[in-house]
Amino acid sequence: MTVDSSSDTLTPVGPMARLVAARPAAPVRSEPRASAAPWLDRATAGRWIALGLGVVAAVVTTWGIATPWPWSDEGATYLALQRSWGDLAVLWQGPDAPMVPYYYLAKAWTAALWSFWPALSTLVAVRLLSAAAGAATVVVLYALVARNAGRFAGVLAGLVLLSLPGFVRYAQEARPYALLALAATVSWLASDRRLRPGRVALGFRSLVPASGPTGGVGAATGHLLSLVAVGAIHTFGVFQWPAQLLAWLVAPGELRWRLRRAASIVLTLVAAAVLAGGQLVMSAAHGTGAAGLAAHRLVTPATITEQLLRAISLTYALPVSAIVLILALVGLFSRPGGRRELPVSLLIWLAVPLALALAVGTVRTNLFRLRYWVAFLPPLAALAALGIVAVAGLFVRLVWRARAADASSWSGGARVAAGVTALALLAVQVATVLPAQRFVRSANGHSENLSGVFAAISDTRAEHPGIPVVITKGNANGMIGAADPAVMANNPLSRIDPSAHIVYSTVPSAEAVRTSLAGEQYLLWIYKGTVTAAEAARGVPAALADLHPTILHAAPAGTGWTAVLMELPG
Repeated sequence: MTVDSSSDTLTPVGPMARLVAARPAAPVRSEPRASAAPWLDRATAGRWIALGLGVVAAVVTTWGIATPWPWSDEGATYLALQRSWGDLAVLWQGPDAPMVPYYYLAKAWTAALWSFWPALSTLVAVRLLSAAAGAATVVVLYALVARNAGRFAGVLAGLVLLSLPGFVRYAQEARPYALLALAATVSWLASDRRLRPGRVALGFRSLVPASGPTGGVGAATGHLLSLVAVGAIHTFGVFQWPAQLLAWLVAPGELRWRLRRAASIVLTLVAAAVLAGGQLVMSAAHGTGAAGLAAHRLVTPATITEQLLRAISLTYALPVSAIVLILALVGLFSRPGGRRELPVSLLIWLAVPLALALAVGTVRTNLFRLRYWVAFLPPLAALAALGIVAVAGLFVRLVWRARAADASSWSGGARVAAGVTALALLAVQVATVLPAQRFVRSANGHSENLSGVFAAISDTRAEHPGIPVVITKGNANGMIGAADPAVMANNPLSRIDPSAHIVYSTVPSAEAVRTSLAGEQYLLWIYKGTVTAAEAARGVPAALADLHPTILHAAPAGTGWTAVLMELPG
C-alpha cells in the first residue's frame, strides 16, 4: 500500500488492490424522486392551487361589480380623486385624514388602469382595486392556513371567505376596507413565517421543523412593513398590533426562545409605530369618523350582535350566519397536525382587534361601524375551514372506519370521502348565503338606489331640453357624479375647492351661480331627502335665493330623494 501524495489518501497496490477490486461495491442509496410524492404534496401543486384560487376569487369579487349604484362614501372617494396629487395632501388637515393614503393609492391605481383601459369609469376602476385586494386576501389566507394545516384546509379557508357576503360587499366597494382585510392577513402571514419559520405545506398537513429562533432579517423586515401598512391604510388597523403581540407572547417554546421572541416583537412594533406614526398622528388629530344620527345611537349587546351578523352575511337573520359560526366554533377546538397553535392564533386575530373596535365604538358611537371590523372575517373563515376539516375527518373515521387521525395516512377512498364531505358542508354554506350574495350585486346592493334620480332627470330633460340640474348637498353631488360625471360637471352649485380640508364639493358664490344660470328659465333641483313643494320653497338653497325661483312641483325620485322643478323669473 502506498500513499498518493497528490491527494493524501491511501491507495492499495498489488494483491490488496485485487482484493478491493473484487469486493462488491456498497449499494448507492437513491433519493426519492419528486414524482413519487402525491401531487398535493409537491411544491408545484401549491403554486397551481394558489393561482387557481386567485382566479376563482377574482371572478367572484368582480362579478357584477358595476351594477350597484354608488353610496355616499363612494361618492366621497370620487370627489377626492377629482383633486390633483398635491391637493390631496390638503385633506390631511381635515376629517378625511385617515383616508388620504388610500386616496393616493386609488388615484395611482386608476391612472394605471386608464393607461390601457381609458373608457373605464372612475367608480368601477376604484372598485376593481378593492376586488383585487379581496382576491389577494383569499390567496394570502390560503397560504397562511396551508403552512399550518395543509393545502386542503387552505383552499377551504379561501372558499369560505369568498362565500361570506360581508366580505364580498367590501371587495366591490370604492373604499379601503378590502385593503384593510388584505393588509391584516398579510401581516399575520408575515408574523407566522417569522414566528414559525421553515414550515412546509403539504396536501393534508404541514411539515414542522424543530423549534428554534424566529426567522432572519428578511422575515423581520417583511413583518415590519406589513405592520406599517395595516396601520397606515386605516386607523383601526393598529388594533392588529396588540393582537400580534399577544400571539407572540402565548406561542409555545422553550423559555429562552420565548424571551427572545418577546423582545423581537416589541422592537418590531416600536419600529412600526415610528414609521406609521405620522399618518396615525394626523388621523387621531383630524379624523372624526362618520357624522350624523349615528353619533347619538345607543350601543347595546343586541345592537352589537345584530351588526356582527350583518358584517358576516349582510342580514340580521341568525340562520344565515349560523353555519359558518358553528363550523368556526368546531374549528376553534380542533388540533390540525396535533397542534393548537393555528386555532389559538386565529382566535386572537379575530377577537382582540374586534373587541378593541367595539370598545371604541361604544365610547364614540359614530365609530360603531361594521365596515371598520372587516378584518375579523378572514380568521373567521379560517376557523370555519378547520371546522369543516374536523367534521369531515370525524365522518371518515366513524363511517369509513379510518383509524388514523392523520389524513395523510388515509387510503385514497378515505380521502375522497373526506373531500366530498367537506365540499358538501361548503355547498350548504354557499346555498345559505346565495340570496345575500345576489343582493350585493343588485342595483341597491350598496344600500343606495339612484335609478329614480336619473329617471327624474331623464324625464325632465325630455320636457325641458338642456335644463340645468342642481345638487346642493356635497355627498349627493359625489354619488351622482360617480354614477354620471357629466351631471356633476354641469352642476352650477358644484365646486371642488383645492384649499378645502373636506372632501365634499362646495357651493360657489351667489354671483358665480347667477352668471352660470343667466338666460335659464327652468332648474331641476335634486334634493337628498324627502320634501314637499311647500318645504322646498322654504328651503331654497342660499345660492339660488337671490334668483327668486318658483317651485312648480316636487316629486319623489326614489327612496330618500326628491326632484324639485323650479322656474326662474323672466
